[in-house]
Amino acid sequence: MDVADLLTRQRDAGFGCGNSKPRRVEDSVRKTGRARFYVPSERGRMPPTEYILTTDPRLQARVRARFAREIEALRGFGFRPLCTYLEQLEAFSALLRLPMLALILSHREVVVFPTPLRIAAAFALMHQPEPPTLATPMGMGVKLYTGFTDETLLISSSFQSYAVPRSGGRIEKLSSPGDLSETWRRHAYRVREIVANGKVPLAHASFDAYVEISRREEDPSQYVSPVG
Repeated sequence: MDVADLLTRQRDAGFGCGNSKPRRVEDSVRKTGRARFYVPSERGRMPPTEYILTTDPRLQARVRARFAREIEALRGFGFRPLCTYLEQLEAFSALLRLPMLALILSHREVVVFPTPLRIAAAFALMHQPEPPTLATPMGMGVKLYTGFTDETLLISSSFQSYAVPRSGGRIEKLSSPGDLSETWRRHAYRVREIVANGKVPLAHASFDAYVEISRREEDPSQYVSPVG
């Protein structure tokens, strides 16, 4: 889910996350085949998003079917599958966050409702080594991420982004609505420009890296108007 943009469009349905590092619960891997990450929230904010690495073959098949066109296009650009994961909200969020649920369903996300009545959406995560980029197809389009060693982050999307990064922040966003090939071209070109200016991209081909990038993306202090 594009959390920052969903929160900008539907503030009352939103959720945010704070600045603590994700925590991995190893028991969940042994018992369920899922790796869980929690992005803790700061006091006064909405409950955190839970990131869950899943190996459920039925859920993976649903994600591949839903985003078949986007996955095939990304393969054509040199991206390779990395994993399937869930973004899960707090207990009873299916009842407490009806406006957000309506938005998610309107974008035909792959949604499941784990006990007790949680909203969880499943996505494919893909990676490209040159330039180092993570990609996630979602209902609104595709998002591309490249992080750098100075903690700055370039995010490109094939849809219009409503979350505007603040001047002087660590996030830069590019949008090319409706044109994934142009999104990838502009993203790759901008990464090379940034590298030419002396910054070093992160080789982040892992789920752990994606969770960290998502935490940084959802930090409301990085936006002109808070998103969480």
